[in-house]
Amino acid sequence: MSDYGGETIPGPAFDPASHPAPTSTSSSSAFRPVMPSRQIVERQPRMLDFRVEYRDRNVDVVLEDSCTVGEIKQILESELQIPVPKMLLKGWKTGDVEDSTVLKSLHLPKNNSLYVLTPDLPPPSSSSHVG
Repeated sequence: MSDYGGETIPGPAFDPASHPAPTSTSSSSAFRPVMPSRQIVERQPRMLDFRVEYRDRNVDVVLEDSCTVGEIKQILESELQIPVPKMLLKGWKTGDVEDSTVLKSLHLPKNNSLYVLTPDLPPPSSSSHVG
């Protein structure tokens, strides 16, 4: 009998008539843990590895998935001495992405290969071959 008695307590919360609108938070909180913000769910930031190819160089960039595409470019700017506005970061499986795109939203694997294009910059005279 005690089992049955325990089941009837949350009954109104699961009654479809009690919350016709999906936006009513009072009834949904009965069977969902209260989360003030979504950040709490992700306790540990995921680290993503990017191997970025530019001409004859490879640069390894490791970032949290909460970073943005623009932050990768800023790291590459200091590594490759290319201004961010002249840099095209390619190789995303989703197609072209904005600098403001958060990496987590792209659902990337842990290891990623990207490449940098600089159509506005002349190729260096030392290596005339284009890979």
